[in-house]
Amino acid sequence: INVDTIEKVEKAAIPENADIAAVEFNISGMTCAIGCAAKIEKSLNNMDGIKTATVNFEKKSATVEYDLAQINPERITNRVLENGAQFKVSGLKNISGN
Repeated sequence: INVDTIEKVEKAAIPENADIAAVEFNISGMTCAIGCAAKIEKSLNNMDGIKTATVNFEKKSATVEYDLAQINPERITNRVLENGAQFKVSGLKNISGN
């Protein structure tokens, strides 16, 4: 299946009273800010349950705020890995929430 030809489905809204948590983690294997970091950031931000995702190419890290009822850190880090076999995730830590 060519992902580019699939009609984009609207991302589910996060309820105002959602229990929001945040995690940080390192991403190794990124070689550029646009092709790697921006691709991963866009992929994360398109996931249901993600409030915000920021990938910092210089620091080789990501910070993600998410709805605990919709998604978990394992699914978030798996999405990073789905973007390319060269990417590796390490140092996952909760920075707020549960």
